[in-house]
Amino acid sequence: MRNTIIDNLRGICMLGVIGIHIGSLALAPNNFTLYLLLEILSRYSVPSFFFISGYGLACTDKGLLSGSRLNYIDFMKKRLRGAGLPYLSWSLFYMLYFWLILPPGFVSWNPLHVAYVLFFGLGCYHLYFMVILLWFYASYPLWRRLLRIIIHQSIPFMLVLLFIFQLAFNWWTTHPGLNTAGWSVLAKNFFDYRLNYLPLHYLLIFMSGGLAACYWEKFISLLRRYNVI
Repeated sequence: MRNTIIDNLRGICMLGVIGIHIGSLALAPNNFTLYLLLEILSRYSVPSFFFISGYGLACTDKGLLSGSRLNYIDFMKKRLRGAGLPYLSWSLFYMLYFWLILPPGFVSWNPLHVAYVLFFGLGCYHLYFMVILLWFYASYPLWRRLLRIIIHQSIPFMLVLLFIFQLAFNWWTTHPGLNTAGWSVLAKNFFDYRLNYLPLHYLLIFMSGGLAACYWEKFISLLRRYNVI
């Protein structure tokens, strides 16, 4: 049974994503202040989509609360069809597009370069979301176990700990204080593109979506209790 609240939230998030991507084109050249305001007001959309993803995975995971084993192969087959194939096709489409319009040498079809582009989500800047989502899927057994630990312990306390971890991790990734000049090319790429593939940046909101799925009625009651509108 579909959840109309989540469906409506998806629609609102789509509007936010549209706002993010048109602001830089339509507003930034003429009114930078208005562009920044739109950026702030529309940035809710990406975290909200990860909340929805956590909700969706928990809803479809019938053995989550009972602790039964996850069929990881079937799980990943379904997610690769739903998200992996679109990501692959759009990445290759963007590579082809840039190969056609940019001077020679900007885009290479060397298999190693293509793998590099696909791994870090560099086909086009906004595809980073799909890379992080695929990493959430690939590492779902870890988050599934963590979700059960949170449920079986004190949920408020565990969420506070997760919130503290999220603040510390996000602060470090934006203020690492590391000099990568002497690093190998591979290590430097992993570090430089850490925002593109590390799902830990959105772990709290993803886990919150999973908890909302497990305790939907309580979650909705909590929202209504503190509704200020």
